[in-house]
Amino acid sequence: MHQREEIDDQRVAEKVSGAKRAAVHQALTRLSEFGIIERVRRGRRCHNTIKFSQAWVLPLKIASNLLELQPIIDELKPIATKIVLFGSRAHGTNDETSDFDLAVIASDKITVERIVHAHALAEHIQLILKNEGEMLELKDREPVFFKQIKEGIIVWEQ
Repeated sequence: MHQREEIDDQRVAEKVSGAKRAAVHQALTRLSEFGIIERVRRGRRCHNTIKFSQAWVLPLKIASNLLELQPIIDELKPIATKIVLFGSRAHGTNDETSDFDLAVIASDKITVERIVHAHALAEHIQLILKNEGEMLELKDREPVFFKQIKEGIIVWEQ
């Protein structure tokens, strides 16, 4: 769920494998009581919106972004020396149109590209693929961009 996105209980139940609608309704009601979401009844349905003003919502959003990437990360581990998520998804400020800015440091670039492009998320990944030497050059040639990567989340390092 993204900022300003509204979703009804039935759609939430459909997205959660094996969840019963009554259990989803009850869980969402509790989340509303805790001030995590805002619930509005329209007709027979309840519509839910996450309250992003809560300070701890951003870490949950970042964790969700990392979970989406985990299958790709697991495949890249044997050939990468470092994997960094940076940009809006690393800060939790992403919306539904944001891509995953992923910096991968590896010597076998062809295999990295093959792994990334084989995944369902491939069209949503902005891949920055460098070897160790190229990363050092990037630091000197494009210090602002290098800083963005440096301020990202190291999701794996050898």
